[in-house]
Amino acid sequence: MKKITSFFLVLFFAAGFAYGQNSSGGANFYQSLFGDQIAPLGAPGGTALVWVDMAHENDGVVDGLTNLGYSVTVALNASDFNTQLQNGHFTLAVLFTQNNTSTYLGISQSILANYISGGGSAIYATWDVEDEAFANLFDAHITGNANMVTVTITDPLLASGITNPFTLQNIYWGTYSLGLAPINSAEVLATFENSDAAIIRGNGGRTIMLGYLSDASPVTQRQAIFENVVDVTVQSVVPFPYYWIIILFVLLAAGVVFAKRKVIFS
Repeated sequence: MKKITSFFLVLFFAAGFAYGQNSSGGANFYQSLFGDQIAPLGAPGGTALVWVDMAHENDGVVDGLTNLGYSVTVALNASDFNTQLQNGHFTLAVLFTQNNTSTYLGISQSILANYISGGGSAIYATWDVEDEAFANLFDAHITGNANMVTVTITDPLLASGITNPFTLQNIYWGTYSLGLAPINSAEVLATFENSDAAIIRGNGGRTIMLGYLSDASPVTQRQAIFENVVDVTVQSVVPFPYYWIIILFVLLAAGVVFAKRKVIFS
């Protein structure tokens, strides 16, 4: 009898654990990136903190950020994301909780709220209505509609250089897209085929919530789409080449010498 009871207990907890996860299998692309600090590909323009709990393929997030000139810190885990977001000085935070919910992982709503209210820019995605309170921080409401396929972009800058509309794909996910609706004064930048919002920009233009998971966008356009998302979120971050810094310094020095020429050469 004890063996039977133990068997059903194990089965119950296993079923509960499986229910709490969105993925049905496959490798985690981010497994080798957790805790990494990655330099920009060109001249640095900003700093980004990234926490993606799981993506089955390269989702273009890290590659896109480094290509745009960001120095990228990939958090070790959810707790590390909380700590670094609270104590660091990041231009941008990217939080995609795709296998477990933000609530389950212990992402701090208060730290995230303070970061955003303090002027930080952030991009967010989740897969479950359990994270409604997090969506609200991004001026979004989760409708409860799931697994829409077509994303039609309505913002010209966001649509620049990519196929529009684009079709989502499912990679081992139970839920790969989630309908949104704007709250407060948020803007809808893209819609699903059922008219739910697919991308919402809030907090005066400093935050984006995506209604789809990062590896669900088309493989050949993932990085370009994400780079556009970053561009419409943090439009002020433009890499500043080192040689311009040198030229600016020389011009300033020449200006000082010219202004003080009578004193210097007397």
